[in-house]
Amino acid sequence: MLAQSPAAATPVVPMPELAKAKEQIKRQDAQMFWYAFEGCDAEEVRTRISDDFRMVHDLGGLVAEGGDVFTAIIADGCAARAEGGGK
Repeated sequence: MLAQSPAAATPVVPMPELAKAKEQIKRQDAQMFWYAFEGCDAEEVRTRISDDFRMVHDLGGLVAEGGDVFTAIIADGCAARAEGGGK
């Protein structure tokens, strides 16, 4: 009989300290905002969100349900703001 080794366990990543976590969130939020609205890089936005991403606006409610839907909204908004866009 051959012995089988158990599957390698997924390493546990410790939770960062609160101050460090806040800084990471702040930095990643700023990057996401830039890619979505300043850099108009919908492809980069898509790499940063999951397929089951949901965007809920604090005033308007559900904006997008799904990563592809949100990416399309960003791409459309960028196209409208581009020179000659939205005409």
